[in-house]
Amino acid sequence: MNIQKLVVVTNVFGPLNLGDFELFSALVEKVHKCSDRVSLSAIARDPELSKGFFPRVAFYEQLGKAEGAGLRLLRLSASLLFVKWKFPARVLLPKAQYDGLVELTKADLVMGCPGGFLEDSSCSFYSHLIQVFLAKKLAKKYMLAPMSIGPVRNRINKFLLLKVLKGIDAIYVRERTSLRLCESLGVECKLSNDLAFDKFQNSVDSVASSSSYFCMTIIDWSFPSAPDVASARKAYLDALSRTAVYVSRNFGLSLKIIVQVASDMPAIKDFCALLDGQGVDYCLVTDDLTPDNMMNLISKARLVIASRFHSAIFALNVGTPVIAISYLPKTTGMLDLYDAKELYVDIETVTSDRLINIAQRFLLNPGEFLIIRSKFAKRLTEVGSVFVNDLERVLS
Repeated sequence: MNIQKLVVVTNVFGPLNLGDFELFSALVEKVHKCSDRVSLSAIARDPELSKGFFPRVAFYEQLGKAEGAGLRLLRLSASLLFVKWKFPARVLLPKAQYDGLVELTKADLVMGCPGGFLEDSSCSFYSHLIQVFLAKKLAKKYMLAPMSIGPVRNRINKFLLLKVLKGIDAIYVRERTSLRLCESLGVECKLSNDLAFDKFQNSVDSVASSSSYFCMTIIDWSFPSAPDVASARKAYLDALSRTAVYVSRNFGLSLKIIVQVASDMPAIKDFCALLDGQGVDYCLVTDDLTPDNMMNLISKARLVIASRFHSAIFALNVGTPVIAISYLPKTTGMLDLYDAKELYVDIETVTSDRLINIAQRFLLNPGEFLIIRSKFAKRLTEVGSVFVNDLERVLS
């Protein structure tokens, strides 16, 4: 087969986060469906792990990746030098990072991986911005696949974000909160469905009412806007644990705690400590998890309390009643967009009373959730897969 186009995907988190895993999987599938004359590469946080799941993709290491802040800064600086002077970058960078930069120069199209990495709750915001900036500088065309952008909490970060976004050829966002942020910056973008909704099952007309378990995902969130981070974290975990105890005792359900992201384990351990001695039959689900396995597990549950964004999407896909804990505007923005405001609670104001009220409502009458979901499905069709349609034109 004669390969005519090289597509490179940047900012790939991959299998370390099952939500990002699903988004990258969907993107890879879309690219290959658009054309059989495309070679696909990716710049990823863990290229060796990713290779095992995506054998048709050539992987390179995330730009700037290193142990320690000083070495990360050095490597990011070396990556920036590559734009004009390749020799210092070749000397200072690991081969897998240098080769990734070379691959960008060969690309016909570069895409930022769908997700939510352009928000400033952590310092990774800056390394992601640099990767996007470099990809645009080195490539002929750059697109941001459907994602959430923001929140961005200070003027300096907004200025940096604007400088990077202004140079991008096409930007796709998956909810109106990001749309409004781009509009406030004077940046053009298009609204398009989250790629994970490609697995939305329209035929669902009942829920697994005979199931013996419910599911939770926990996030080890930093509470960047809270005046007292420790108190906010404790209130969040207390609300979840009290709800778990209530559901277990009153509905006789065991609890499966799905470890969607490995870095959430500190919060998961603290949550489990709150459950111990409360009579809750619970287990951690960590082994052999893929997005499809996770959706299958969720499809058989009576209820999902989803702190992780894509566990809420997975539940909606398969028709399992879900309560989403919103830690970033991407959750509230998505559910607002699809007329499903009843499904979320803000992480900074969550209480067990609120969670128990919604949980009880859906467990006693799951048909109420299906009514909300039917409205959701209608809006999903109305918003549409704008990104996929545009991608087909670009790659044809």
